[in-house]
Amino acid sequence: MVWFLLTADQYRWLERDLANVDRFVTPWLVAVWHPPWYSSYNAHYREAECMMAAMEELLYSYAVDIVFNGHVSDEGCFFSVFQMNYPRTTKENEGFNI
Repeated sequence: MVWFLLTADQYRWLERDLANVDRFVTPWLVAVWHPPWYSSYNAHYREAECMMAAMEELLYSYAVDIVFNGHVSDEGCFFSVFQMNYPRTTKENEGFNI
């Protein structure tokens, strides 16, 4: 079984865990996994798309603040990204040229 599918035990565990976070006690939600969902590196472009399709809405709905990935050694993304879009008018991107 793929652990990130909606029916998988680990997906359901993550959903329960996120639902129980008290943002007054834990103001920042950080997620970490290996392959990036968004990458400008051609050799790894959309490599983890299945995981992204299954989990991005869940992480977004619980307002995960930041995600750290490995795998692509020359990657850098410093803006909010959701569903393959870079928000262009958000407060958190103010002052950046995107």
